[in-house]
Amino acid sequence: MVMTECGAGKVGLKHELFLKELTQDLIPFIEKKYRVKKDRQYRAMAGLSMGSMQASMLGFGHRELFAWMGLFSGFMRNEMGTNGDNRHLEILLENREEFLKGNRLLFRCMGREGVFWDRFERDDQFCQEHHIPCTRKVYSGGHDWNVWRQAAGEFLPLLFRE
Repeated sequence: MVMTECGAGKVGLKHELFLKELTQDLIPFIEKKYRVKKDRQYRAMAGLSMGSMQASMLGFGHRELFAWMGLFSGFMRNEMGTNGDNRHLEILLENREEFLKGNRLLFRCMGREGVFWDRFERDDQFCQEHHIPCTRKVYSGGHDWNVWRQAAGEFLPLLFRE
């Protein structure tokens, strides 16, 4: 498991820079340094809060990278307005059948008292409308580590199972 910090700075969140860092630096470093399987079916991506938005953008928009996705207290849509689009969701819908065949897990969760509950429900509607299967969990709590610890506890054991 690798955890990076990719929060917004003074220049704002730049998703394309995170993709570049991930594909040109982080993944190659891990594959060189550690004995890991290199196919997408052996990679998972999870994010919490704003990181879940990035996980969505990468998981749906760059399907060659990850087969397992976890969105903790977050969004499927680009809620920051950076780059002004949700192209990753268009890619998901354009390649829906391929996604359904190749995606091993889409895990979404939210704390019942989370400040982004309306967005979570909107993403529920998107998944239902487009028949995108997901494991959906709701925990007691808000937009904080009390929820994310529970989510990790349920998400991690689901990974890389046949």
